[in-house]
Amino acid sequence: MALGECVSLPLLDALMDRFQRKHSSKIQLNSTLIVGNQHLLPSSRSLVQSLLSLGIPPANIVLTGKVYSCRPDVVAWLRRNKVHVMSPSGELLLPGFLAERHQSDLGLFWHHIEMAVRSKKVNRIILLDDGGYGLLTMPTALCTTGIVTVVEQTMSGLRLGDNGARLRRLNLAASAAKVTLESPFIAEAIARSVSTKALGLRTQIGIVGLGNVGSSLGRCFESMGHPVCFFDKKRDYSPMKGKINRLGSLKELCETCSVVVGCTGEDIFSDAEWLGSIGKEVTLISASSQDIEFRTLLKKAPRVSVQPGADITVSVGNTVYRVLFSGFPINFSGSSEIEQPRDIQLTRALLLGSVLQALSCDGPASSRGDWSTAEQLNDALQRFVVRTWSDLTGEPNIGKGDFESLQWIKENSCGVAVHCEELFTVFGA
Repeated sequence: MALGECVSLPLLDALMDRFQRKHSSKIQLNSTLIVGNQHLLPSSRSLVQSLLSLGIPPANIVLTGKVYSCRPDVVAWLRRNKVHVMSPSGELLLPGFLAERHQSDLGLFWHHIEMAVRSKKVNRIILLDDGGYGLLTMPTALCTTGIVTVVEQTMSGLRLGDNGARLRRLNLAASAAKVTLESPFIAEAIARSVSTKALGLRTQIGIVGLGNVGSSLGRCFESMGHPVCFFDKKRDYSPMKGKINRLGSLKELCETCSVVVGCTGEDIFSDAEWLGSIGKEVTLISASSQDIEFRTLLKKAPRVSVQPGADITVSVGNTVYRVLFSGFPINFSGSSEIEQPRDIQLTRALLLGSVLQALSCDGPASSRGDWSTAEQLNDALQRFVVRTWSDLTGEPNIGKGDFESLQWIKENSCGVAVHCEELFTVFGA
């Protein structure tokens, strides 16, 4: 997508049209802040356009970006429209030290929000948290106000933990629609990207992590003719459908495969004492979040700052590791998502739906470390989004079957189902 171009996401338009036509209660938008730790890419611009059309004052939207997924033209557009945007600091970065840089940037982000809360009446703050660091760094003074709702978008963010406060938390990451429908198209996009960057004919590929993305990615690579091996130190393989080539250790995976894709949302080499004994070159690719997947290894690279997104070579003993895209998730190119607009609109619509849910009804407070007690994404809202996405994409089978059942959606979404009469009125038909 060319710089300056706006991506069309009709699913967001349909969601907003339905909400604005049928939602009956008056929402106090002038006293609501929407704040976010986000990828500032074209689909994010479309999301912000939807929020502005809802009536959120642009000065009440505060966003900070990520160094590997922040487009200058998107930032410029947001600022022209009076949205407060904080660009990630610095042009260069030490490999493996994104977390430290990101938390420093988030300190400035939260300082601005605290100043806004002191300078005007604010009775609601909705945090759109991609990766968990927004909640991790939230000041205690804001946590204890009782006005914050946290929307966690990623599974790695759920695992990261937070500052221990009891807050209203909305578990978007483990919603049925996101888990069931998003992973396959993300995996397909990653497989296409990897095949152009690192794969020869029938390259042996290792996948670490057999969650939703890892499993989908394995199927994609196998369909492309590549032999695939798996390792997951936490997951029981017995329920997996079909025959899989499971290896007994991460070391064995690196010895067997020339390309290894990390899908765990954790630092896979944190306790690896064998890094220098593989005896060959291994290409490493992240399908996770931030630079967490290979952080221990990246910190063994020469202490020279690099352009974020550059490939990094790390030599340890008799082994050479080539880390693509600085260890950042390969489904971001730095200038755009690699997923197609017809697919990424599902991701953005579910996030927009989370905002509408936070605005429409109250939910329970829950504590650190147990997102299963957080609030589910509303079942009727999920069904509407999936049905509409199915109609727009011309693939009717996507929206049929399981997603026609509100009970199935609740049973397959992690968290506590909270009935919201307003949302059922809007989306329940």
